[in-house]
Amino acid sequence: MLQNKKSDVIVKSLIDLAHNLGMDVVAEGIETAFEDSSIKQYQSEYGQGFLYSKPITPEEFQQLLLSDIDISQSA
Repeated sequence: MLQNKKSDVIVKSLIDLAHNLGMDVVAEGIETAFEDSSIKQYQSEYGQGFLYSKPITPEEFQQLLLSDIDISQSA
């Protein structure tokens, strides 16, 4: 998305296409606040990437689900 305007248009078009097909969208590889705000502006339902969390093991994921940690403040 940051590389050029055409990349941004492609991302927006793919999200629009998925929505027109009745699908939810998971935006992958979100690493910057700019990418996060753009994805939210384009109404992607979900997102994942280093901005939110580093990769974790299945065991760490299970512990996260069982805890009361507010992950919105991490990363």
